[in-house]
Amino acid sequence: MTLHNFFFTNILYNTCTDTADQGVTSQLYTDPAQKQQKETCLVSFLTDVQELKTGRVIFRRADVKHRNWYCRVKVPKEDRYKTISLKTSDINEARDRAFDHDADIRFRVKHEVPIFEKS
Repeated sequence: MTLHNFFFTNILYNTCTDTADQGVTSQLYTDPAQKQQKETCLVSFLTDVQELKTGRVIFRRADVKHRNWYCRVKVPKEDRYKTISLKTSDINEARDRAFDHDADIRFRVKHEVPIFEKS
């Protein structure tokens, strides 16, 4: 899977709108122009994107003042992703924390512990 496909499949173009849990709103787009506009929005605020492995990406956001890294992890056996602030501007520390979060999500799935908090 290419990095381009990672971000534009599985309705990932939703991340430009807000919701309570992580800035993702589920919307269906029937008009290709709507989807293209949404994809452009997604790409515009992600910077320094690095795919660590399939289903796990770290990136910085251009729409915030800090230079901290974020991680986006695919939830196993679901069509969902969890986006997490890694709270560090150091790339090596960000990679380590991303692997830790991935392990935590896999543990939660295996032991049927909720991954997303209700708000």
